[in-house]
Amino acid sequence: HHVAQSAEQGDLEAVAVLEAAGREILPRSPASAAEWLLAAWNLLRADDRAARERQTLLYPLSVALSVRGRAEEALEILGQALATVPPDGPEARRLVLGCATVEATTGRSEAALLRVREALRHAEESGEHHMEGVLMYRLLAVTSLGIGDTRAARAAAADALAEADRAGLPQLRTACRSTAALAACLDDDIAEAARLTDESEAEFAAMDDAMLPWVIDAFVGHVRMAVGLERGDGTALIARGLRATSDGLRPILAVDLLTLRAEDALRSGDLVAARRAARAAFDEGALLADASSGFHASCARALVSAELEPGQAAVDAAEQAVAAARTYGMPSALALAGGLLGAARLGAGDPAGCRAAILQTHGPRDLQGANPMTRLKSLGVLARASLQLGDQTGADEYGASCDDLAAELAPAWPAAQRHALATRAWVAVHHGDGQAAREAGEIAVRAAREAGAELEAIELQLVCARARGLTGDLDGAARELRALQAVLAQVGAVRLQADAERELRRLGRGPVSRRERATAGGAARLTARQRQVAELAAAGRSNREIAEALVLSVKTVESHLGAAFTTLGVRSRPQLREHLG
Repeated sequence: HHVAQSAEQGDLEAVAVLEAAGREILPRSPASAAEWLLAAWNLLRADDRAARERQTLLYPLSVALSVRGRAEEALEILGQALATVPPDGPEARRLVLGCATVEATTGRSEAALLRVREALRHAEESGEHHMEGVLMYRLLAVTSLGIGDTRAARAAAADALAEADRAGLPQLRTACRSTAALAACLDDDIAEAARLTDESEAEFAAMDDAMLPWVIDAFVGHVRMAVGLERGDGTALIARGLRATSDGLRPILAVDLLTLRAEDALRSGDLVAARRAARAAFDEGALLADASSGFHASCARALVSAELEPGQAAVDAAEQAVAAARTYGMPSALALAGGLLGAARLGAGDPAGCRAAILQTHGPRDLQGANPMTRLKSLGVLARASLQLGDQTGADEYGASCDDLAAELAPAWPAAQRHALATRAWVAVHHGDGQAAREAGEIAVRAAREAGAELEAIELQLVCARARGLTGDLDGAARELRALQAVLAQVGAVRLQADAERELRRLGRGPVSRRERATAGGAARLTARQRQVAELAAAGRSNREIAEALVLSVKTVESHLGAAFTTLGVRSRPQLREHLG
């Protein structure tokens, strides 16, 4: 701040200091970064601003201003820079692209579309093919998605792919393919979305990490598709993305990745990590004046809250997600948040409110405002809400729609069949058909476990236990519920633990004891890494030997082993051997 206040115009050393400081602090304090980068820009004379090496200042400066809600200043500065460069050169194209990006990400979608289309018209007339043209077509696709025009988005994504071929830019083709996958998904073409996601996965895997920051926004979009479609190793993809955003120049994407980390951890049953990631995403998102970050962070918090704080707290978090979705303005985003609100209200004992939330946010005709994956999940929630309202006809109709949609989606998205089976099991339970419910539930449990969806598998096991009671095996149902309740207490899944307790009371059985809670469930509650470490320890390996075998630090081994001891309720390696068999 001393340099910013005392340096004279033209002092390029001061400019370098302020630019370096702004870049460094951007991830932690966008407000301070904006002030320092703006001071650096103001120290430049007109000739300095036109110099190519000084143009590098514009990207972090426009980011810092935009994420602090100062888009007009960012556009004014980019416009000043545009006036200092040749109108037909690459610098001008980059600045036009920068202006359109600021407009597209700050709610000025129509202005962004007009700017990009005009630039593309000039490029087509000149017959030139270059990187900026590819990026402009891609921005056209992304901006069209933001206003719900999926057909225009798919056409623009196809143009981007073709332009990348003509310009001889295979890395950008990979980036454009991930955008095309998202457009296909939102246009109800899950098969095409899955095909493009698989192709992108192979190409991103082969891409050098040094190249990744140049296409990081597309990579984050790919990660979101891969996690949603359960394709590839979501945990590894998220970690790679966070490494690529560690330079701080893409704080919006870092928030998106933290929300994905929360969803991935929640899915695998690691609720501690899910809470931590969701809180980090929400805190980081609060620093940014960005609608997409606010939406994604609010959804992550609502998802975690539904499991850890069922009831009014979960409803409040989901309502905030709906409000953030309305600000974001993307129809599929509103449907996603509405589905979260519906589920939260159902968990809070308000099935009528659940049904209203979903029907009001998913579009007027057959929930078509939602993407197919959101629509399938919401159909299942609507079926359960109808059951609680005593509307058997409605439940059967929603269940049948769920089956039909799952049949369409399952070849490209295997999770679709799990969701349909879960809905079928719930409907069968309420019809009193324990055998049918158990058969559907057990198939879904196995599928969830194979996919690593541990929390989903446990919830399905609760349905199976309830179905077991309907078949007359009350003791077996009680044993299953007590074991599940103990496991849920260990992982901290408050909502599902309460469900297990309700089912036990329904059977006239008491809650699980503290001792049972400490020992039930065995090694199934360990993470994959904890299991590896525990098995080696049980086999007699020292901590140092385990560290060498798994390429970990001794301290990390001690941490995993301590967590395994706590989870299993043991205090020694002999006891560990006994528990692991």
